[in-house]
Amino acid sequence: MKLIYVAHPLRNDVQVNMKRIEDIMQQLTAYDHQVRDGINYFSPLHAYSFIDPSGPQEWVMDRCLDMVERCDELWLYGCWHKSVGCRHEFLHAMRLGKTIKFKDGDAQESIEKIADQLLPGWWKVLRGEYAI
Repeated sequence: MKLIYVAHPLRNDVQVNMKRIEDIMQQLTAYDHQVRDGINYFSPLHAYSFIDPSGPQEWVMDRCLDMVERCDELWLYGCWHKSVGCRHEFLHAMRLGKTIKFKDGDAQESIEKIADQLLPGWWKVLRGEYAI
């Protein structure tokens, strides 16, 4: 079964973002039931919703990056490029050579262009010359 990591910002507006990711996950699973089978969607916002989003996020981010390693693909939603957590997930997936799909309008941008905007010299990160 293919595992898809579904990333979406949280902390800017927790209530609105939780509603958005809830809608996204419902749409994905409804479509999956009707059209295709064999895909498992993982939402870290749901999985770690018991952690206060206004507090420290290191514990959560460690687990999120572990799940990125386990997934087959990373799908990015919302204004992910404005989210520190989503940017970490994106760069980690790039380092690992994961398939990355941009949902919500970023698909036109190349991965390299987006990476340059987020972290100039990102290729040094990929080569292990420095960490994020």
